[in-house]
Order: sequence, then C-alpha cells, then structure tokens
Amino acid sequence: MAKWEIVTRWPQYHEPLTVWFQQGTGLLLGQYQPLEQMLDPDVLKSNATKEAIILRSEGDFQSWNKVYSGNGEFRSVSSPVPGLLYALGVSTDEEGNNRSFLVSSADQGRNWAPLPPPPIPAIGVAFYEPKAGYVWSVERVFHTQDDGKTWRDSEFLVQMLDGFPPPVVDKQGTVWMVGEEELRFLDRAQQRTAVPLPEGFRADLLTLDLEGRPWLAGHEPDDEGERGPLELLTLPTGGRELQRISKIPKPLLLAEHLYVGRGTIFLFASDIEDTPPVSALHVSIDGGRKWKRESPAVKQGIGPVFVERDGTIWTAASADRLQRRRP
Repeated sequence: MAKWEIVTRWPQYHEPLTVWFQQGTGLLLGQYQPLEQMLDPDVLKSNATKEAIILRSEGDFQSWNKVYSGNGEFRSVSSPVPGLLYALGVSTDEEGNNRSFLVSSADQGRNWAPLPPPPIPAIGVAFYEPKAGYVWSVERVFHTQDDGKTWRDSEFLVQMLDGFPPPVVDKQGTVWMVGEEELRFLDRAQQRTAVPLPEGFRADLLTLDLEGRPWLAGHEPDDEGERGPLELLTLPTGGRELQRISKIPKPLLLAEHLYVGRGTIFLFASDIEDTPPVSALHVSIDGGRKWKRESPAVKQGIGPVFVERDGTIWTAASADRLQRRRP
C-alpha cells in the first residue's frame, strides 16, 4: 500500500521552484533570499538580490549540498538522458529587466557549467537529446541543436499569457502546445499539425505519458455556464481526434499537476471552495475509470512535483519540507 512520508527539511529561506530525482539522487532548484531582503519594500531591488541555487542530495536525503550559486532563480530543469541535465533560470536587475540563463551538468548534478543564454526571457526548457532542445517564454519558442550556441525561432506562438499551460516536448523533438480551440504540435522537420478541442473545453494542464502521447486536464462549462467537472482527454498515437478518458465529478477542482504512467494516473488538484485551498492526490490505477483520493503528509503549500519512472512521487511543501509517496 502506498505511503506518504516527510523525508527531510531543506535549509531555511531556500525556495525550490522545480525539483528532480533519479535513482537515489535529488536536486532542488530555485532561489534563496535572507529574510531582510525578502521583506524589502522596494520590490525591484528585492528581486535583484535573489540567489539562484541548486541543492543536491544522495542516499537518505538528510543533508543538502549547494552545488550552484548565481544571480536570479531557477525555473525549469530537463534531463534528456541519464546523468545529463539542463537547468534554466531568470535573473532581474534593479530596473526590472529580465534575462534568462542556461547551465548544464554531465555528472548527475554534481558540477554545472554555463551555456550561451537564450535569445528571449525564457521561463521553461526541455531538451529531448544531448545538445538539442527548446526554450520558451510566455509567447515564443526557440530551438537549438548545438547546446545553445545558436537558436532558431520556431515561429510557434505560445498562449501562456491567456492562461494556457506551457508547452511539452517528446523524445522525438516534437513540441506540443494547447490554446483556446486546438492542440497543436510542431515536429523537428517544422511540420505543423492541429487537432481541435471539444467545443467549450478549456485546458488547465498538458503533459505526455510514457509513450509520448499528449494528455489534457481541463473543464467545460456546465448547463448554467459555470465551471464544470474536471476532465481528462488524450490523443491516441497517430490519431486526429481527442478522446475523453475520464471525468472527476467534484465540480470545483483546480488541476495542479498531472502524471500518466502505464495504467496509473496521478492528478494533484485542490478544491477551490476550501479556504485556504488544500491539495489532494487523485489516483487511478485503471487508466482513469475509477479514482481514489489521498491526502499527502503535508496538504498545504504543495510546490513542484516530480514523479520517478517507478511511480515514486516527490513534492515540496510548506515549512521547508520535502515529502515522498512510495508506490
């Protein structure tokens, strides 16, 4: 039977914004700020003092070593093959100008080296093989095939400013995006394809399963025009029409994270009627037909989530705590 446990606490005032775990090694990537700088009423000055950090741990995860320190904060991490990682961060000057930076590690996060910066204020990264991957801002996507030495604008518009989820990238180098009316994808040969969404469907989350198929979590309005139940949709391999997989009847769930394995689906969602909102894990072991609701060890302040291939779930939570769900 699956069990939730609090594994450790990380150093105070360190905020992980993305996490990564694999075979007994863990990384917390984000930012650090002493309390007095956090409370500085000059917001631009405060943001400019953030320290981008990567904390690394092995074994029992009781101690964390700082393996990277710089200006800004890390937003995204990607690992195209075992041992190789790319991390993207954003720094801000006292004028409020943002710039992105990219670093890589070839030894499972022990050492990090800078790469050429992306040409846009990027907030996300996904490499699908060594040297080749994408970065994106809230509006645009750029592609590199030489570890960031050169970048090409994909001319594939992102709609994150309109509240849609960020892109995802599969192992073949296809980038997937969702907008108001369609699911779109762009392959390495720059071929574009679009699949219409069901009328009225609004996507909250976009992810890929272990086979590279896209899955959407979202909702449609009910008969009175209010937010309807949370639904899951997927696009079968080679398909041109989205299939409805599941509907979770509780009407006011806000989807936060979706993972789709082989038959197992993990959906973190909070009930927006709760004050403050409380996150729960909804689990299906039959592909979405039946669901079971679980409460994590720490229910509030759920931060970034990472699911290992064996189904182990890691998530940051409030009060500097790292929790884990073993399968």
